[in-house]
Amino acid sequence: MTDTLFPGATEREGKAIREISAVAMDAPAAANSGHSGTAMALAPLGVTLWGRVMRHDPTDPGWSDRDRFIMSNGHACILQYALAHEFGYDMTPDIRARPDTPSAASPPRLK
Repeated sequence: MTDTLFPGATEREGKAIREISAVAMDAPAAANSGHSGTAMALAPLGVTLWGRVMRHDPTDPGWSDRDRFIMSNGHACILQYALAHEFGYDMTPDIRARPDTPSAASPPRLK
């Protein structure tokens, strides 16, 4: 089945896009910091990249041959966190908030 709101997306992809867009709205508002527009606009592209193009495995984040997602637009970092969480990486809010974790700022490697 395909998603009716996002032509070309499967139902699962459409659900992921909507969830990522919701996080992109809610997280900056709750933190009273950040921007949601870019992350919301890029959610369909991110889901397509992570779901159809990139080679990665959340059960083996140290896999040396995995593809890396590098985003230099700091205003949209919530997109990176939401995508990682949606695709199975441990990116809970507690982990993002702790300065002693790899994902405290711009994560070099997702855990």
